[in-house]
Amino acid sequence: GGYAASLDADTAGGEGAYYAWSHEEIAEALGTSGVETFQSVFDLPEGGNFEGKIHLHRLKGFGWTADEEATFRAQLDTLAATRAARDAPARDDKVMGDWNGLVIQGLCCAGDAFNEPSWIRLAEEAFADVIGLLASEDGMLHLGKEGRTAVPAFAEDYANLAQAALSLYKVTFDPIYLDRAVSLVEELEAVCGDPASGGFFQSSTRAGALLVRPLNALETATPNANGTMIGVYGTLFSIIGEPAYLDKQNRLIAAFGASLERNAFSMATYVMEVARAQAGVVLYLEGTKDAMANARAALKTLPLPVRLEIIPVPTRDRLSATHPLKDTNANDPSGISLHFCQQGRCSLPFHDTAQAPDALKTFLSV
Repeated sequence: GGYAASLDADTAGGEGAYYAWSHEEIAEALGTSGVETFQSVFDLPEGGNFEGKIHLHRLKGFGWTADEEATFRAQLDTLAATRAARDAPARDDKVMGDWNGLVIQGLCCAGDAFNEPSWIRLAEEAFADVIGLLASEDGMLHLGKEGRTAVPAFAEDYANLAQAALSLYKVTFDPIYLDRAVSLVEELEAVCGDPASGGFFQSSTRAGALLVRPLNALETATPNANGTMIGVYGTLFSIIGEPAYLDKQNRLIAAFGASLERNAFSMATYVMEVARAQAGVVLYLEGTKDAMANARAALKTLPLPVRLEIIPVPTRDRLSATHPLKDTNANDPSGISLHFCQQGRCSLPFHDTAQAPDALKTFLSV
């Protein structure tokens, strides 16, 4: 269920050789008439598009019939079979927590946007396998392979997996993912937290004596944990309503704000999450799982004028005493209740998703 780290770019034939084609190789695989059909939809420039060879791109439109699409699919399968005879790139099959966290978030986002439940199931399977592999009695680990694990987790592992757990909670409505996000954040705070600034060191206290423990919001190969955690704290505050999460988010923003003038282009995640925190409009869904799933699907078809954080409300006993919905009526015969909220102020509940655009307009005008 987890995802391997990478495939090498190089093979014996050079960089990209496994994936690139000459005109002659395509013609040999598909035949002359097949090439004519193939190039009606795939770009086959005479001089190539990658170091003199062709990297296949579908650039010539859609709208083909089902039979034509079947022909193109069969031709791609023929080329794939031909390619399989080449020397394949080496596969780095380490499973890393930070990278898998990003993949899981992407699967949740894409599965939700394109109504592909199978992608969300892949995200759930990946999350279960990664946590099963990397969680240990001493705490999370950074990577694993074939049951073997190594290296204490970095801040990015915790932050990306916590964000992945929250992504899963928002699309599955399963509170187990909310619980897992909370536990990951608590462990991150314990082993990477800097009490003085409210930020996070990249390395864990479990890593032993180190010459330097980086403490910044600068991007590397993955989004920086200090930027990611601004979003994680904001989402946890929206879901649970615990003021401590908002305080931690504000401290984290303040900790690295002075660096922004010098390093704005290297702090993309920090900038994005600060902007998202300032938008602050949340649409809460409360009801049965089926009712919330139906409402979420319906909301995606509506012309809502601002980007919304759509949050399923957990059971009332999970809400803090200060959550804006704590004392509202939880029982509605329609099976679903919706509220817009911003900075502790909420709209009256409504029960029909079609009312959302007008309800939001009224809420923002007050």
